[in-house]
Amino acid sequence: MKTKLLKITNLTAKAILTSIMLILIIVSNIPTMVLAAEGDATASPEQTSSPEETESPDASSEPSEDPSEEPSEEPSEDPSEEPTEESSEESEDGVLEIEISYTDLKIDLNVKSITQITNGVSSGPVNQSNSKLGKTEVYRKKVDSTKIKMDLEVTITNDGNASGIVEELYTFLPKAVTNESTEEWEEVESNVLKYKGNQIEIEPNESETVEISIQGNDTEIMGTSDISVMLISNDDIDQRIIQKNKNLKITGFKDVEIIKTTNNYDIASAIVSISTGLKKYIVYIIITLLVLLIISAILIIRKKRK
Repeated sequence: MKTKLLKITNLTAKAILTSIMLILIIVSNIPTMVLAAEGDATASPEQTSSPEETESPDASSEPSEDPSEEPSEEPSEDPSEEPTEESSEESEDGVLEIEISYTDLKIDLNVKSITQITNGVSSGPVNQSNSKLGKTEVYRKKVDSTKIKMDLEVTITNDGNASGIVEELYTFLPKAVTNESTEEWEEVESNVLKYKGNQIEIEPNESETVEISIQGNDTEIMGTSDISVMLISNDDIDQRIIQKNKNLKITGFKDVEIIKTTNNYDIASAIVSISTGLKKYIVYIIITLLVLLIISAILIIRKKRK
């Protein structure tokens, strides 16, 4: 009995071991089976698509209906289209630079020189260094017989980047002052002069100069006198903006109040004062005192030496 039981147990043990070995072999082969199955699955679409690819050349007779029938020609077309798309993107992403053409005229008035004319005799021009304020003194005993002549300089500069034309140029004089520049200036109204010389056209960053001479009696222009100038230009950006915003047209010197708000208007002044001669007397007194001091010092030194 015991021998039979031992045989049975040995057989069962062997059967169990073999079954375990089979299970292990099956488990170890499962990944390879899965990979093989996946490979078959991936290979099957290719096999199914290959007939379509073989059929596409047959349908080449209808290129308009099937644009994807010639995939080999598409890559050759794409490179030619890409540069235009990139250039358009660069222009959109880049900085847009706009250059505006404009004319900006600026007028500048300065006193060049002042001359005193007494009984028809000129004392010679006194240089004022193109100042905004000219000054001169007239001796009190010669006021009635002296006239004052002022030479003014009008400078027009173009600060824009386009050339501009000055259509009209005016000078406003104080009372009792007359025009001495009869050739280039004419009086259009009382104390208003208009330039009638050659047309003034100014290139960008350049200037043009016009001179004017005026004259008046001392008794009439005593004190401070203001002289002003203005220009009118349809090219000037300031005047174009004003005319557009205010819906008006600048036509002449009567619009001076509008032009005053721009750099198309400028003013200069001249001061004519009376000299009483006290300066001369003071100079004489100082010189006399210095001479007396020198003489007294010499006398004191001589006395000490004795």
